[in-house]
Amino acid sequence: EHEAWRLQARYLALGIAAITAVLSPRRIALGGGVMGAAGLLERVRRDVADTLAGYVRAPELVAPALGERAGVLGAVALAQLPLAGGVQ
Repeated sequence: EHEAWRLQARYLALGIAAITAVLSPRRIALGGGVMGAAGLLERVRRDVADTLAGYVRAPELVAPALGERAGVLGAVALAQLPLAGGVQ
């Protein structure tokens, strides 16, 4: 495993731990091209658990249900909000 992947996992874990300490989310979806790297999601899960050390419950870390299309479909959904009388 290259050091860059260990650092990537560590930095993600630190950010997720900070968010968890403040907001206590039950689940966080991590997507994007980088998250497709073999073993990265598992490494982030371990690092989050290690960082939180039982202080608060670690959120469930999952890949987006829509896969690589999640970003595009989210953008389309946001673009449609004004048409449906939503956020202006």
